Amino acid sequence: MKEEQKKKIEYIIGIDLGHGETSAAICPMQWDTAIEQLDPAKDLDMGGNKKVMPSAITILDNGNAYIGDAAFNPEILKQAEVRVCFKQAPKDVDGEAEKIMIRFMHEVYKRIRENNKAILTDSNHLVYIATPSGWDKPTQELYVEMARIADLPIAGVTKESRAAFVRAQHDVTSGLGRNIDKGSIVFDMGQVHWTLHI
Repeated sequence: MKEEQKKKIEYIIGIDLGHGETSAAICPMQWDTAIEQLDPAKDLDMGGNKKVMPSAITILDNGNAYIGDAAFNPEILKQAEVRVCFKQAPKDVDGEAEKIMIRFMHEVYKRIRENNKAILTDSNHLVYIATPSGWDKPTQELYVEMARIADLPIAGVTKESRAAFVRAQHDVTSGLGRNIDKGSIVFDMGQVHWTLHI
């Protein structure tokens, strides 16, 4: 990335489009700040002052989509079926499950933009998404392609286990920083991250 382009990026958004729940965090870019002085990532409101929302989507015949808790609204469910647990290793961007995931990605990103109008512009941020640790590189690349189709300003992908480690590493309450010289294992079990010090 060229220096002038780099300076335009003020925020990085990390999104975990989970099988059961979805969450996101935002971190300001502090290009000239020492690592130990960087601001931590902040969990984003996913609606209703909640930091997570169900990975659920209902798409009506007219094309309108409802995600999270709104996907379970009884009036909406009279018109269409709610889709849950649709995340899977992608195989074909034109596949039915992949199309649902692409639409879900789009709607999640749209919600993030709507909830953060005061700070996010069309060009001042990039997005990273997490994938299950078992997905191989071609599968991850296909997932990134799906994110591009969903209109996310995608910068890259990281495995959920790595994201959990980085989060634990920067969380002063985890004790990881004090004990890293002894060795640590981080388990990512959805919204819960456990650190085992060896």
